[in-house]
Amino acid sequence: MKLKTEYLNVLLIILVFIALVLGYTIYRELQLESEIEKPSRILSLDELNVLNTPGVGASEEERNQHFDLVVRLATTTGELNISGCTPTPVVLAIKRGEELVVRNDDSADRSIVFNEESIYSIPARSTQTITGFFERGPGIYGYGCDALPNAVGMFFVTE
Repeated sequence: MKLKTEYLNVLLIILVFIALVLGYTIYRELQLESEIEKPSRILSLDELNVLNTPGVGASEEERNQHFDLVVRLATTTGELNISGCTPTPVVLAIKRGEELVVRNDDSADRSIVFNEESIYSIPARSTQTITGFFERGPGIYGYGCDALPNAVGMFFVTE
């Protein structure tokens, strides 16, 4: 009888230990999920469509429709906000060589990527001024944010 009681006590201690470990694991998982920053806003259908640039085999009409959408959505402002890697505005009209102020209101550092050679880090809760880019001339340029695989915004560069 004494052996059975000792066996049950050991089993109870093991079960309590397992419950504590599982509880802590679930708690940490929920804490990590809440730390992941959500997009700061939801994009409109036009904003989503402008990010899907016509492919190599696109027709002239498809390229013209995309260009018209870029022009319609392009906003001329001196500042780009990349909080949550959801830029405002999605299409920024900028003159070649003009200064660009990038704002990051997030609690995490962000980086914007124009091409593999042009990566700019913007610390959390700060702004950074970027100058002297788009020397290739006028056009539509997509850019990424952090390590996201697709473009999150466009620059409509004019002379």
